[in-house]
Amino acid sequence: MPSPLFKSKIEKRLWGIVLLITTVIYSSIFVGYPVFKFLSGHNLLGLFFGIAMLLCAFVILLHGFIKDATKTNVLLIISMVIIVGLLWLRLELPERTHLIEYTILSIFVHKAFIERYGKNLKAAFFALVVSILIGTTDEVLQLFVPSRFFDYQDIIFNCIVIFCTITFSTLLQALMIKCNSKN
Repeated sequence: MPSPLFKSKIEKRLWGIVLLITTVIYSSIFVGYPVFKFLSGHNLLGLFFGIAMLLCAFVILLHGFIKDATKTNVLLIISMVIIVGLLWLRLELPERTHLIEYTILSIFVHKAFIERYGKNLKAAFFALVVSILIGTTDEVLQLFVPSRFFDYQDIIFNCIVIFCTITFSTLLQALMIKCNSKN
């Protein structure tokens, strides 16, 4: 009998979240200009981005400290608010929005691999590879949209963001495990 595609219901849910986040990120290639114009016309871009950065920092900290996988719903809600909001800014603020989008995406990809392989370097490695593939695909898709353009520097930036997020998360989790083992 073949083994199931997902190790657990939690892993299946996490991959569903990754698919949702990826879909939202990719859809930003095709939509968003009217909302950007509205926000920029009312001088709200900086405020909007600042709030998104604070929420992103909160998500990163929660990811490092949450032990109960069912509490991932908190991360999902906050993350989706950030990504959907930034979807509209992406046309004019790509590097800054990529920072947040790919931080959140890589956190959930990492959580899915942790669910499958445990908290180890194998999970971190696969999360890094899959997140980079998603980020690269995002840029390649822009080759086919007349109002957008492919930029290899965005791929490099996405890779740096993904690497830093997964590295920080892995180190934070290792620190938490070490601290818990001492108690």
